[in-house]
Amino acid sequence: MFLHLLSTSSPPIPSLLSICTAACLLVLLMTRLTSSSFAAAPNVTGLSPSAAIPGKTTTVTFLGDGLQGAVDLWTSFPCDVEPVKSSSTTAFELKLPMQTTAGLGVIRLITTNGLSAPHLLLLDPLPSIPSSPTNHSAQSAQQISNSTAIDGTSESLRSDFYRVTAKKGERLSIEVVAQRLGSPLDPLLRLLDMQGRELAANDDAPGLGVDAQLDFNCPKTGDYLIELRDTRHAGGPRHRYRLRMGGALPAPLPFPASPEVAKLTGFSSTPETTIEKESAAPQLIRLPAELSGRFDQPGDRDVFEFHADKGDRIVITGRTRSLGSPCDLLLQLQATNGTKLAEANATASDEGILTNRFNAGGIYRLVVEELNQNGGPSFAYRIAVRELKPGFVLSTETERISRPAGDSVEIEVKAERRDYDGQIRLTVQGLPETFALTNAVIAAKSTNATRLRISVPPELALGDCFLFSIVGSAEIAGGTVSERASTLPAWRNAFPELRYPPLELDGLLTLGISESKSTTSKPTQKKRRK
Repeated sequence: MFLHLLSTSSPPIPSLLSICTAACLLVLLMTRLTSSSFAAAPNVTGLSPSAAIPGKTTTVTFLGDGLQGAVDLWTSFPCDVEPVKSSSTTAFELKLPMQTTAGLGVIRLITTNGLSAPHLLLLDPLPSIPSSPTNHSAQSAQQISNSTAIDGTSESLRSDFYRVTAKKGERLSIEVVAQRLGSPLDPLLRLLDMQGRELAANDDAPGLGVDAQLDFNCPKTGDYLIELRDTRHAGGPRHRYRLRMGGALPAPLPFPASPEVAKLTGFSSTPETTIEKESAAPQLIRLPAELSGRFDQPGDRDVFEFHADKGDRIVITGRTRSLGSPCDLLLQLQATNGTKLAEANATASDEGILTNRFNAGGIYRLVVEELNQNGGPSFAYRIAVRELKPGFVLSTETERISRPAGDSVEIEVKAERRDYDGQIRLTVQGLPETFALTNAVIAAKSTNATRLRISVPPELALGDCFLFSIVGSAEIAGGTVSERASTLPAWRNAFPELRYPPLELDGLLTLGISESKSTTSKPTQKKRRK
């Protein structure tokens, strides 16, 4: 036995209970201080519905955490936005112009705690209804009608069933939009009769990535079953889909960028192009050129001729899959006698790219074929032919920043040089002059990056939001060369399920004014801009 005797004059030793109580109080106090000083950034996990209707007002509700303090909504497309006053949900009314075509857009929640990640929103003329939570068997199939879209979520190891009534000879156009909305769902779509016999099925529709599509002429009047599940039997909250019963969406989905976005990215969805003509003779083009063509028949080949001087260097870049076309390009550069100079075909990392430096001046041919000799109305392509001069390309892995007023942010800008090792000066487009820049030069020689520092003015209000782009310029061969920094690395991280993020967003960054982490006081919130 161990005895510890204390005199009455000795200070008492705290009991284990009192020590634990004090520790718990300290932890609770620190937690409260932390939660008040470090407000959680908005984490949007989903949207309901997943589409907005052109020409009408659609109320879009945001799902997720840390959505308190929402003050505005940014959209990549022309749209009137109004907040919905509610103590229980975060929602906005979106009114799209009547002339808005079916397509794809991006939205971002702006809160006093910062900016949310971007989310894809379909611009769809079909009205939306939610999927039933109990439609996991043929017996409990949800009754739906034509000219409707259903927003649902696929559960692991389960199918969703829908029942549709059709007349004899009626055409059912059924489409699943999942990957195109950034969902990891790989849909399998089946059409069954009421006895469970399969009438039609589709996994990956040509030109739609892993999304599925069916067109079916009903042999008789009656009810039909639609079954939808993940091909790998996967599922969960992120496995969202939109099942469309109506006319098919255009492929690829247009991306109607607002004038502000188009100005900052410099992207033109309708560049001047040379349309390929069906002719036995090669078609003459002048560089630089944008070519648009199609393989109407299996085995088709298109031939273009152009002039190049000795020492000229060109790059030829194809686009097919990112346009919703199922074809893969085979590009071949030839002399006029048929001698092959260079060849490239589409790979998993690109859609066909070829570079060449000419050892002699003269006329050369670009021969374009479908890699597998396929053809048809949907086998379209676009090709850009450019001179490859000394210069550089810039990129950054950042697409959004949230900072308090009076703070600063650093953005790493990387350079890939091409026969040029001089300095590159950086500027920003879209930010007011009150934003100060430092470290705005990528030094000469072997330096290929800098951490551009942007100082945020102190007078800005919570929820202020700015779109901008970063531009590099240099004096090369007696002229000024300017290049916009690409943000595609960041957009690929934002939309990991999309093989080809929208090029219309390339170069775009967003900066939002958030609460200071060093204070719990709340500055005056900004008034909503009309």
